[in-house]
Amino acid sequence: MDKILQKVLEYLKKDSRKQGEFLDYLGLSSSAVSDWKSGKSSSYLKYLPLIADYFSVTVDMMINGYGDSFTDAPAPSKIPVIKVLPDDGPCVNADNIEGYDCAFVRFSNEFFFFNDEQALYLIHRQNYADDGDSVLVRHNGGFIGAYRTSGELVVFVSDGKGEILPVSEDRASKFISGVVTEIRRKLK
Repeated sequence: MDKILQKVLEYLKKDSRKQGEFLDYLGLSSSAVSDWKSGKSSSYLKYLPLIADYFSVTVDMMINGYGDSFTDAPAPSKIPVIKVLPDDGPCVNADNIEGYDCAFVRFSNEFFFFNDEQALYLIHRQNYADDGDSVLVRHNGGFIGAYRTSGELVVFVSDGKGEILPVSEDRASKFISGVVTEIRRKLK
């Protein structure tokens, strides 16, 4: 058994949720973990980003085996604030950082604040979301919208700008920059 699988199983054992929830989250059958343990499948490798997100760790932690999200308490961390999200490229880079704000998070490099005229949104950097999540969409500089699934289409509905962006489900991850975890309203 390789060290990555050992780490996945260790996190699964420590987690308070049921194994079925974990497999549902990944969209896998109930035999997947048994198949991993027996060596019949190594499909866990392609699911590492989702697995890491489920346990609130980084992929690097899953691969290198350091850190433990179950004992590392959130601490106030400086998070970069951006104003305009480019249509391509990284979520945060030296060209679009406006400054910093603080938030209580375990891993500050997984978050960024998006600044629009009304509020600061703390975004968990990831390119997938669940139906109904508020997401930052990488489109026309970025906008906050609700993620809605409809058949094979995903529709991003703006929270105030009236913008609707429909894309095919298999292309949705290209547009999602992250899920909103906290909103800080600005006083006028």
